[in-house]
Amino acid sequence: MNKFSPPEELLNSVKFLSEKYGDMPPPKHEEGNSQDYISESYYINNSHQDIPEAELSILQNIQLAIKEKTGIIKALAKIYPKASIIQSGDFYYPAGGFMSWHTNSNTPGRRVYITYSQEANKNIFKYIDDGKVIEDFDEEGWTVREFIVGDTPDTLFWHAVDAVIPRISMGFRVFDNLA
Repeated sequence: MNKFSPPEELLNSVKFLSEKYGDMPPPKHEEGNSQDYISESYYINNSHQDIPEAELSILQNIQLAIKEKTGIIKALAKIYPKASIIQSGDFYYPAGGFMSWHTNSNTPGRRVYITYSQEANKNIFKYIDDGKVIEDFDEEGWTVREFIVGDTPDTLFWHAVDAVIPRISMGFRVFDNLA
């Protein structure tokens, strides 16, 4: 997993999102304890199988206009000039939101997520590295994470999200297929 601050052009292409989605109401959720779905024990109990999609999440999908999507993809293309880039998941997590442990193995390849949090060290991107749970906290403002999703037992990239405060997440699939 690689984490970095967005370059200026990418930052300029996404900063409208924090204003547009910063005050959305939380979705209604009545089921169980969300912490159960992002706990280390949930991962351990399920790691013998593949869970391609999150079993449970508290989030809302973000719907962007074509012009907004195009601006972000053009900025990403400057970072990945030999790649085709498509959106894969754009979410608003309210305070207390989450996405349970999963692998995305049904759509393998490189992922880039651009996330926004108003405060550092609150929201957590959790992933497994060498059998251990890593808790990678969001920075204040915008953060970029890149990782590879595999589709075989030895290449699965288990990950989950814990949003203590509101969080915006823009996901992209990056294919290194251009000369």
